[in-house]
This record gives sequence, structure tokens and C-alpha cells, in this order.
Amino acid sequence: MNRSTLFEAIETAYEWAQATLDLSQCYYGEPHWKGPFVSSPYPYYFFLAGLAAQLRCRRILEMGTHFGGSIFSIARGLEHSGILQTAEIVTIDTNDSNRAAFRTSQPVKRILGNCLDRRVARQAASEFTGSVDLMFVDTTHTYEHTQSCLETYIPLVLPRLVIVDDIRLNDSMSELWKDLVSNYGNCAIDITDHSRRGKEVGFGLLICGFAD
Repeated sequence: MNRSTLFEAIETAYEWAQATLDLSQCYYGEPHWKGPFVSSPYPYYFFLAGLAAQLRCRRILEMGTHFGGSIFSIARGLEHSGILQTAEIVTIDTNDSNRAAFRTSQPVKRILGNCLDRRVARQAASEFTGSVDLMFVDTTHTYEHTQSCLETYIPLVLPRLVIVDDIRLNDSMSELWKDLVSNYGNCAIDITDHSRRGKEVGFGLLICGFAD
């Protein structure tokens, strides 16, 4: 897998998934903010599903599950690509929301606990038989917490790709993304437009393990 393949997938992931995948029941659920229950998929769920499917990502790690909308969407993409049954998909959250869906959604495994707890991190890493293909960080949206997630898990699971949600949500996350761009150079890419994530919140991609 090389960068040209990656960039092509970034360009086409959303449209491909919109035309190909059924993401019904992949919803955000009860919002953290004041508002009604969200019973439909967000647009960026299609992007995540399309990217994982087109790149044939078999090992997925997510931090920040909530109701499971994003991780279930990714699983739908892998199912369409015929690789779901051999996939290793792990998601971590402190809350046990949407329990019934997780009981029936194989092979998605949810770990309950603080992702920065060393025992939780070791448990998550033990679920994978090799380097993670895609890591999605969608936890507490502060510089300190998100940076701690990256510092803990990148050396632990050696992801090829890392997506960081909400890189523009607040001043703290904007500062983090500025530092990540400084550290990663052209391996830190703002994919907000491609992912259909709102410009006010943003989506960032770190390339950690793709060939030139």
C-alpha cells in the first residue's frame, strides 16, 4: 500500500460509501449536548466506512465509542469488502451505551474503561495480532487528553493511519493540531472537507506507516 493509493481512497471514500453501503442503525445516539436523539448516521461515518473498506483495513482501534455509530459503520464497510470475519476491531469507552447492539455486532469488541488506564491499553493491544491499520481518536477533546492517547497508543499498536476528530472544536484542539502538523509535516493532513466533517470541528489524519 502506497501513498497514491491512500490519497485516492481519501478522495473517493465518502462518495463510494454513500453509493454502496447501508449504514442504517449506525447512529450517534444521545448527544452530549442539548438536543434530540440522533437516529441516523453522520456524513463522516460514510467516509470512515469507505476509507476502511477501500484500504482493506483489518485491524481497527477506536477510542471514544459512545453508541457505536462510527465503529459499526466501519464494520459495515469491511463486511462489504468481505473481510469482516477476519477483522480485529476494538473500541474503548467508559460508558456501556447501546449494549444490545454490541452483543450482536461481531467481531466488534468493546472494552469498558478509561483508555489512558495502562491495564485498558494493554488489553486493547492484546486483541491485535499485528500493527493496527486505522486508529480513530474521538475522546475528551482537549490537547492534554488527546495527546496522551497518541503518546500511549501509537508506540503500543503501531498504527499505519491515525484519524483525530474535532481538531478545530476549541482552542485546545486547534493548538494540538498545530503541533501535530509541526511534528509530522506532510504526514499530517487536514481531511475535513473529504470526510464531510463540519468545518467548525474538523478531521485530521496522521500518516504513520505508509510507503512513499
